[in-house]
Amino acid sequence: MSMIYNEAKVKNPLIVGIREQLEHRALWMYLLCDEAEKHGLKAEDFAPDAIKRCGLYQGKNLVEKGKKG
Repeated sequence: MSMIYNEAKVKNPLIVGIREQLEHRALWMYLLCDEAEKHGLKAEDFAPDAIKRCGLYQGKNLVEKGKKG
C-alpha cells in the first residue's frame, strides 16, 4: 500500500489559518466524542451544538486574521 502525504501547497496566511482551524476542530470533535462514549453518553445529543459554537468562535478569529493580511 502506498503512503499518502497531505502537504499544503498554498501558503497564503488566510488559507493556512483556515486549514489549522479545520484540523483543530476535527481533533477536538474526535476527543470530545471519544470521552463521551467512555462515560456512556451519546455524542449526537450534544456534539453538534458544541461543534457549531466552536466554528463560530474560530470563524470570528479567522475574520480578524483576514483583515490583517
